Amino acid sequence: MLDLIILKEKFLKLISRKLSISIIVITSSMLSSIVLLMYLLGYWVIKTEYLRVYSEEEMKTYVSSIRKTDILSQNFNKIFDVIYPEVRTNKIESSYKDYIWKHLTGVYPRRNYGKRFYSLKVSQVLNKQGEINKSKSLLNQDLVLAYGLEEFVSQSKCVDYFFNNLLIEIPIEESNTSKKLIGLNEISSHYIRKPITDLNENEIIKLISIIDCHQHKVPNNQLNGRIKLLKNIFKYRTSKSNSH
Repeated sequence: MLDLIILKEKFLKLISRKLSISIIVITSSMLSSIVLLMYLLGYWVIKTEYLRVYSEEEMKTYVSSIRKTDILSQNFNKIFDVIYPEVRTNKIESSYKDYIWKHLTGVYPRRNYGKRFYSLKVSQVLNKQGEINKSKSLLNQDLVLAYGLEEFVSQSKCVDYFFNNLLIEIPIEESNTSKKLIGLNEISSHYIRKPITDLNENEIIKLISIIDCHQHKVPNNQLNGRIKLLKNIFKYRTSKSNSH
C-alpha cells in the first residue's frame, strides 16, 4: 500500500513537472508570436505611412528632383564605393526585414550597413531645406519619407542627391557668421582648391574624410587620423579585391 502511495506521488510530480514545462513552452511561443506580430505591424505602419502623409504630387516632386541629380565624378564614386561598400544597395527596409529574420531564426544576416542609409540622409536634407511638414505624422518624419523614397528611387541616386546637396557651414570668426558650402564641388573647391572631377585618389580620400568629420562632428585636429584610416581601408580592400 505504501509503495502505491509513493508511486502515485512520483507520478503526480512527474505530471506536474511536464505540465509546467509545457506551460512555459506555450507561453514562450505565444510571447514570441506577439513580438513577431508587433514587428510586422510596425513594419507595415512605417512602410505605408508616407501614403497618408504625402500627396502623390509631393512624392512626385521629391522623386523627380532626386532622379534629375547629376551623377558624381566616376573616380569619386569608385573610391567612395570601395571605402563604403554596399551603400548604393543598403535599404532601411532590408534592415528591418533582417531584424524580423533574426527573431524567427536567431541568425542576423551579416550586411555592411554601417548606419549609412542614404534614403534617410536625403530625407534629412529635404527636412533642412524646409520641404517637409513636421506636423503631418507622429512618427519620425525623416524615416517616413525615407521608406517612401525607397519605393521609387535607388539608393545610388540617393547618394548622388545627398552629395550634390550636402550643406557644410564654415564659421567666420571675425564676423560671427558662417560661409555655406553646398554640394561636393563647392566643398572640394574650398578645401582642396580643385573641382571634384580633377581630384586624384589621395585628394578624394581627403574629401571623404572631411565630409565624415563634418557629419560626425569630429574635431579638425582628428582629420589627419581619419584620412590615414580611410587610406588604409581603401588600400586593404583594393588589394583584397585584386587578389581574387
